[in-house]
Amino acid sequence: MNRRAMLLSAPAMLAACASEPHTGGGGELRGKAAIAEYWKRYYRAPQAPFSWRPDRVAVLDSGTLAYSSGPVAAPDGKVFARFYSTWRRDASGAWRIVFDDGCNLGCA
Repeated sequence: MNRRAMLLSAPAMLAACASEPHTGGGGELRGKAAIAEYWKRYYRAPQAPFSWRPDRVAVLDSGTLAYSSGPVAAPDGKVFARFYSTWRRDASGAWRIVFDDGCNLGCA
């Protein structure tokens, strides 16, 4: 899944989610409907209010589960948080987000 497409399109972001995703963003959100409702605020403006990129990725030897994390930055480039995502490869070979969360810099 293209990170830029995920930022610009709620349907693209949801397409990257597993069938039963879980996120810590906005509290404990379970399922695509709850995640879509929370995240739609980020797709109202023409420019996303943040961007992210992985700087750490690890994949199990089986190639079925992966972890990624990296900085989250404001439009001015200032990093204010880190994201943490767990990915599962589905039967079609596509990677889907299973767990997604983040933490402001300095959090425990």
